[in-house]
Amino acid sequence: MNNKGSCVLLADRHHGLRDSVRGLLETEFETVFMVADEASLLEGAGRLSPAIVIVDLSLSAGDMPGLLGRITARAPGAKLPAEPEIGTDEPVQSPFAALAGLKAGKP
Repeated sequence: MNNKGSCVLLADRHHGLRDSVRGLLETEFETVFMVADEASLLEGAGRLSPAIVIVDLSLSAGDMPGLLGRITARAPGAKLPAEPEIGTDEPVQSPFAALAGLKAGKP
């Protein structure tokens, strides 16, 4: 799958991890934006219309469904790799596994 031209929004509080993941993502995506807090994440989701949003679970402050809802409201077309299918028993997969699936063209 060619993702060049696509935008990824990466939200993580850990600077070192953000930089490492960014380097990996830049090999597949045209633009990678990094943010470190929920306010910047939500602003970026609204302004950038990213294809993918990768979120550090600690940004949710214990309310991941609420955070995912706020992201989806601002970027309705974005894929959220850590988001489980609503109404299924599917386990939540890691963002890295989900990205590998996206690269391979799997949903």
